[in-house]
Amino acid sequence: RSYRPRYNNQQDGEQGGYQPRQQGGYQQRGGYNNNRGGYQQRGGYLQRGGYNNNRGYNRGYNNNQQDGEHYFTNASVAMHGVSTSTKVAIVPEVCVSSGSADFKVSGYYRYYLDNIKVTKTEVLFKDDFSWLKSMIDSYNASNATPIGNSVTGYSDTDFAGASSANAPNIYTTEPFKSEFPSAFEAKGYEDMNASAKVIYPQDAYLKFGKTSAHTSLKIKSVNLTENADINLEFDWCRHVQGSAKVDPVTLTVVITGDGQFENGKKYSEPLSTDQPYEEGVSAKMGWTHANVKILGAGPDTAINIVYTDCYDPSTGSYNWKVSGAHRYHLDNILITK
Repeated sequence: RSYRPRYNNQQDGEQGGYQPRQQGGYQQRGGYNNNRGGYQQRGGYLQRGGYNNNRGYNRGYNNNQQDGEHYFTNASVAMHGVSTSTKVAIVPEVCVSSGSADFKVSGYYRYYLDNIKVTKTEVLFKDDFSWLKSMIDSYNASNATPIGNSVTGYSDTDFAGASSANAPNIYTTEPFKSEFPSAFEAKGYEDMNASAKVIYPQDAYLKFGKTSAHTSLKIKSVNLTENADINLEFDWCRHVQGSAKVDPVTLTVVITGDGQFENGKKYSEPLSTDQPYEEGVSAKMGWTHANVKILGAGPDTAINIVYTDCYDPSTGSYNWKVSGAHRYHLDNILITK
């Protein structure tokens, strides 16, 4: 597999741990203000939450570091409801069991830490698509086959199940047909190719695209009253075919109005997932967390999350009829400043 180069904003004479090789997830560039080398976020979804898993500890992080490789990986967690009495401990996962720590675990579990930063952020936009649940429950009550869960509902070897998980058309199937369009608009979204009718419900997130027909999710406002740097985060997963082949998809975030990405452009570098597969044997499904920074966003900034090959950066136009299966799932969209 080939890897596209990434740039870490490193200045002449500076040294750092930047790795050009990307193995899934969004790769951030530049590090902190001291520019001591970029950091690479690899692998699958990083659990958010005070914590969203409703525990006093978060799930473990794995930076997919191979023997002989040395670099810093950026880890990020969000905590809710913290106070002046809140304390945080960074502990090897092997030492943690049910919230308590055992520091005498046998073996080598050594690690390095640097650039610890705690910040308070303002949430501008947040959606976990829980508003779909009432429609899903209504559908399930009157249909023998419930709405599916392609991303986390099946094992790696049950790729056929993940591929065929029930996903009725959201524009032609009740109760979605009657309720979804207005609820979708009320959340601040726009279907950029609505006439194609290629959005499908999962439990509870959205699936986009079908073979040779595509669309994208536009967030019409980032809810700013003045210009500011903002962060966009979301979870996503490529869809799997019945043969166990994972659809070839990267996503690009495109903005209109004020702002630019760290690459100085109106569109991000392509975002990828680490979903290995072996046709006829197994396919990896699961959430990958993406995080991009937008500099100088403003009240008129809008965000579009699109399959990369549909977007022509030279003209700013979209081609919704790119040949082939390039389907994907989205969940947990968050915009902060």
